[in-house]
Formats: sequence, C-alpha cells, structure tokens
Amino acid sequence: MPDFTREMKKQFGSYTVEGAIVYWLLSIDLILKIIFTIIGLFRKKTVKIDNVPAESINNILVIEIVGLGDAVLATSIVRPLRTKFPDAKITFLGNPDFLTAVSSVFDVTIGLEAPWVRKKSKLQWFNRGWIDFFVNCRKLKKQKYDISFDARCDFRSGWLGYLIGAKLRIGFDYGIGKYFYSETVKYREIALRVKDYKKLIEHITSGAVDCFPYIVISDSEKSGAQACLKTFGLKPEQYYLIHPGAARKYKKYPLTKLNEIIRRLHQAYPGLTPLAVGGMEDTGDLHKLMDLSGGKVLSAVTSLEEVMGLIFFAKTLLCNNTGVMHIAAALGKKAVVFMGPTDERIWSPWGEGHLIFQESRGLECHPCGEEICVRPESPCIALIEPGKTAETIISSGLLD
Repeated sequence: MPDFTREMKKQFGSYTVEGAIVYWLLSIDLILKIIFTIIGLFRKKTVKIDNVPAESINNILVIEIVGLGDAVLATSIVRPLRTKFPDAKITFLGNPDFLTAVSSVFDVTIGLEAPWVRKKSKLQWFNRGWIDFFVNCRKLKKQKYDISFDARCDFRSGWLGYLIGAKLRIGFDYGIGKYFYSETVKYREIALRVKDYKKLIEHITSGAVDCFPYIVISDSEKSGAQACLKTFGLKPEQYYLIHPGAARKYKKYPLTKLNEIIRRLHQAYPGLTPLAVGGMEDTGDLHKLMDLSGGKVLSAVTSLEEVMGLIFFAKTLLCNNTGVMHIAAALGKKAVVFMGPTDERIWSPWGEGHLIFQESRGLECHPCGEEICVRPESPCIALIEPGKTAETIISSGLLD
C-alpha cells in the first residue's frame, strides 16, 4: 500500500482507514475538488472572518454530533467565543442523548440524529432517518448562523455544516472535509481535541487563548446524586466511582481484572466504598462486578444527570476511555482511565493528575478502529496488569 494510506488515517481522527477504502476516499476527494472548483467560478467569494466586525456576529453554531465525550470537549470553545463575540448566541448541535451534559454551558442546545452515527451497535445507513435528517437541516438553515465551527476532521460533519449554510464555516484543511468550509485552519499534527478547538479559536482571535472543557452541575443533578447515595447510606467523598461500560467491546477493561484492582484498593482503603454505575445497557456488567467482588462493590443503574452528580461528589473515577472521563476532567476531578485501542493523543482527558493505563502503544495495530480486533483472545486493553495498576493508584494519593 502506498504511503498515502498512513496519511488518510488522520481523516477520521482515531479511526483507522486502510485498504480499498483509501482509494474510494481519494476518488471522492478528486470529484469534490472538481465540483467545488467549478462552483467557485460562479459564486461570490466569501468574506474572510478577519474582515467581519465582531459586533455583527450574533448567531454561532458549534457542531459535534457523535458522542458524550465529544460534546463535553466542545465546551472548551465557549469561553473564548464569549470573549471575542460577547453579544452572540452560542448554539450547540449534538447527539440528542448527551445534550444534558452541556446544556449549562451553551445558550441553546439542539439535538440532531445523523444517520451515520452509531445507534445501539448498528449504523443507520439506509432508513427513513435520512428524511428526518434533511428536514432538520432545512430548519437549521433558517436560523441563519453567522459562523459554524467543526473540529472533527470528518468530512460528514463538514458536509453537515455546509447543508446548514452558515455564512462562515470554520474547520481544518484536512481531507475531504476541507471543501465544505468557507475558511480553513492548518491542521499541523494530531493533538488533543481541546487543542484542535484552540487552533480554530486562535485563527479568529489572532492571538493565544485559554481553552479547556467545563460543565456546571445543577442543583437538581446534585440532589439526584445525593438521593442515590442516600439509598446506600453514603455521603460525598465516602466512595470512589466505577464506570465499567464502554460503547465498544474492545474498549472495555475485563471485569475480572477490574475486580482484582478493586480488591486491592479495598484492602488499602477499607473505609471507602466502590460504587459502580452505568446505564441500562451496562446492567449485566454491573451485576457481574457485584458478584465477582462478593458484594463489596455496590451498583446502581443511573441516568446521565445522576452520573454527573455522582462524579462531582466522588473521591475519584475509575473508567474506560469513554465520555465519563471527560465529564470528570470538566468538573476538575481526577480520573483513572483504562485505555486500549484508542489514540491517546486525541482522546486523553484534559488536565493534570489523571492516571492513564495503556499497554497498546507499541503494538503495530495501535491505534485501531475498535470494531474488529486482530487479537480478540487478548485485546490490547487486557494487557493492563491489575496488580501494578492498583499499586500506582494507591501511591498516587487519589484516594487519600
């Protein structure tokens, strides 16, 4: 395979793109280049954002329609945007399942189900969801957004911004998506998603800005978490939270190994209760973890709002590389993260003090798309050794 295969991997961030699909992407790239070159001959040239007065920007759209972690990381753009455009309304367009997590930060949150986003392990390529999608895009176009931001480096979200028709569409000059933006920012190198947002903002501020994710826990979310704790006779700081779930099979740390870590932590901190939480889809894992621990682990099926509150009151969070770790980081909490096939350069939690355990960096297959493992009997996340991991957690002082 020619060298451009490695380059095309960046097109989807941490997703691996290789084989025949690379040629398809290159073909689409060439077709789009021709189409947009022709369109450019007849369309009036778009004004650059440098030439637009800040006071004329009233309606801003931030696009991130995939996961929970993506939504939380998108909050990093809000503070610098408010500084640059103090009178503008900032709207977040995201997955409707996760709007609760960021509703305290954006002025408006709008849910949009994109047909290409995974729903319960199935991709919705051919269904009537496309009809609803185009109808909703038409409604969004009527909002007449002045600027839209997209940091995903995914041609589908770039195309979505184009359909919505913001006057200025800011994204990276990378891959196929670049044709759908009115103005692009040089991608440079793979970096944390927060740093990607920082690049986009600094493009329009012409100076350094401070970007970091943040969310605010509401009184109702705190009350919900406290009610959950009360059922177990627990108070804030008397427990550490465990979230054993993950959207994809190969991102899950094996429960037997997780239980061994919990057993050692219980010996070191007998006064702290391990509390495992998750959604309805995690019920099986929660019950199994309780059984493996001999009842030492308490568990609860919770809503996203309750999970946010429970993270807020916990000593720390133990989890896989999923959205809950980004919630912890946005709340200023330290997380213990078990990371396997994911590209840590993009998806590590923001901030200092997190403990990230990963043994896959030296493998030829890392990072991968996480759908199919070339070593299914021993996936890379299972290489994390529980004894050594527990010792590191104890010596870190996170549970003191």
